[in-house]
Amino acid sequence: MADSVLSRGISRYQYFLGKWHARLATILGTYFVMGLLTLAGGFFLLHEDLKWTGGLIGLATVAALLAVVVSCGVTVSAMVNSTVLGIAILWFALYGSGFALSLLPARIPSPDRLLAQLPDVLRGYYNLHALGRLIGWSALASCGIAFVGLVYFARRDV
Repeated sequence: MADSVLSRGISRYQYFLGKWHARLATILGTYFVMGLLTLAGGFFLLHEDLKWTGGLIGLATVAALLAVVVSCGVTVSAMVNSTVLGIAILWFALYGSGFALSLLPARIPSPDRLLAQLPDVLRGYYNLHALGRLIGWSALASCGIAFVGLVYFARRDV
């Protein structure tokens, strides 16, 4: 049984999707465990005017942005041979896109405005529709970026 598992080849699609899902599960799982523990500690020890729903919404919105960063990292690592070059390209692209998104009109939620409003979200003062849209667009961007990396990685060295 072990020989059949070890000798069975996998496709490039399976390799890329396995790498992407493993990184998403590891990063987001660690983030949620530590975030929930910190949130619980903050509620019991700080005695501030924090709301559980605001804390959970805040965790979910930051996790959506973190998923985009993870997807960008996996995609860039699939496209570039050099680790240092991949890191440089990734952070250049992330900072550049963050700057471009900060130039959007005020009615469109952007990551920098979300992070600036995070203390209000934790207190329970948030627009669920706008945050839901941001989470949805982040999920769509994460899947789109991963699809680009998947297509490029599948055609690489062919």
